[in-house]
Amino acid sequence: MKTQMRTFAFLMLILIPGIFNAQRITGKVTDRTEVIPFVNVTIIKDNDQIITGTTTDENGLFSIKVEPGTYDVEVSFVGYAKIKKRVSVEDDINLGTINMKVDAQSLNEIVLVSERR
Repeated sequence: MKTQMRTFAFLMLILIPGIFNAQRITGKVTDRTEVIPFVNVTIIKDNDQIITGTTTDENGLFSIKVEPGTYDVEVSFVGYAKIKKRVSVEDDINLGTINMKVDAQSLNEIVLVSERR
């Protein structure tokens, strides 16, 4: 029984600092007039390594836990221009409202031709 308690205490000493060391990056995504739900929010390290990511909820809000450090926060959604913000995280950080702009790109015309056999 003592061995199990010592093992448990040892594991707690190792795991608890990692749990309390994580910080939160939060924010809200809109298109200036209304919130945009289900936007992709990705946390990227310097070497273009994706650390983690999430999507905004129905109210355009997101919250991601990260370790302290410097990251790029990339916000992307179909039909909108991608936004990238560099943040240095030491404590919880709120990015506030992120306003996405419509990415109006026109595609070339596609013509379908069918032949009857």
